[in-house]
Amino acid sequence: MNHDHPLAKAELTLEEFAEADHLLVSLSGDTTGYTDQVLLQHGLSRRIAVTVNHFSSVANLIKHSDLICVTPIAAVSKQIIAGEISATKPPLELMPQQVSSIWHKRQDSDQGLIWLREHLKRIINRKVKIETQQVMDSLCKNNSSMCESHEE
Repeated sequence: MNHDHPLAKAELTLEEFAEADHLLVSLSGDTTGYTDQVLLQHGLSRRIAVTVNHFSSVANLIKHSDLICVTPIAAVSKQIIAGEISATKPPLELMPQQVSSIWHKRQDSDQGLIWLREHLKRIINRKVKIETQQVMDSLCKNNSSMCESHEE
């Protein structure tokens, strides 16, 4: 979210979160997502004000609006680290979502493609780990209560 957003604080209530205008990244075009399913378990829903079909526009949209967005850290890490946008932990437990790669079954045994898939997986996992730590360090520098919730 942008720095001037009224919810740009460490402790966000579930009600504040649900009442905010949300940006949803939906690769399929659906107007609800995993976060909506979790909110329903709490008897709440949120207002999806804008949907986009890719993560590359998230940072710019939230930087210049009052929208908030639940997104993987990797999608906005550079902007958080640069201090262009604010971030906080959502007030509900969201399990990490799986990312998959697919290929034709005739390529299951291709040693070159097996190596490539494993290599890409290793690179992506390392990049996510490093960026997550950099984001948390940046957030902790600006708000020490963010550090306490990360260290638990």
